[in-house]
Amino acid sequence: MTTKAISGMQAILIHLSDSHLQESNKSAANRFAEISATIRPMLTGAEGVFIVWTGDIANAGTTEEYQIAEAFLDKLKAEISRDFPGPVVIVLTPGNHDGTFKTAKDTRKGNIDQILQDASKASNQDYIDACVEPMQHFFAFQERVSQNGVTKAHPLWRDYTFLIGDRSLRFSAINASWMTVPGKVSPWSFHLTCLLQTTGIPATVNIRSAPPPFELVCPRHLSPASDDRKCNYQVVMSGHEHQGQCEHRKVTPRNAPW
Repeated sequence: MTTKAISGMQAILIHLSDSHLQESNKSAANRFAEISATIRPMLTGAEGVFIVWTGDIANAGTTEEYQIAEAFLDKLKAEISRDFPGPVVIVLTPGNHDGTFKTAKDTRKGNIDQILQDASKASNQDYIDACVEPMQHFFAFQERVSQNGVTKAHPLWRDYTFLIGDRSLRFSAINASWMTVPGKVSPWSFHLTCLLQTTGIPATVNIRSAPPPFELVCPRHLSPASDDRKCNYQVVMSGHEHQGQCEHRKVTPRNAPW
């Protein structure tokens, strides 16, 4: 969890990750009061609270698991709003547990194999739709709770932009799990090829959120996302069950607006 003031902007970021919510593992969903109490001393002067959930929200991508997550978010927002009259915004990024991948159609694996053989198919919407089909419960959850500020909606990339005073804050939530096959390493490097040219307009502060393998495991010199991250973002938010992964980049992007 991070609070940072930049150029007169103060935004509180609540970073959640790898909760793996399910009926037999939902204790984290009962901690809304504790989280709210933790940020209460930071609320004076804050201009916005942003709840950023960076993957593996659910354990198996089922409707029931997202119902647990939605109830948690409703209670957390209500607790925060008791002390804070400003906006409380939710930004979601899916992980490799946010889909019913274990029961996916056999034809999906064939589509993934074809993409691996011919990378140009990664930009074909029919292939994308087939690959993200197991994530429909996540997308439905996302539509219900995470609509504020959306400026770009694509199954693989979702941009949010918010005005805070005379400054702007942009989140890019990346779906790096669209080609997940249980038991196999996901081909992260294929995932952004068709989207990099449509990167959104830079804001005062730009934050990219993605599950940990995309930011930490994929070789940076091979990933087309590496230059995009260095040039267009000051903060990368990722996560893992065993370590925090919020990185503040002390570099000025070539196209920074300051």
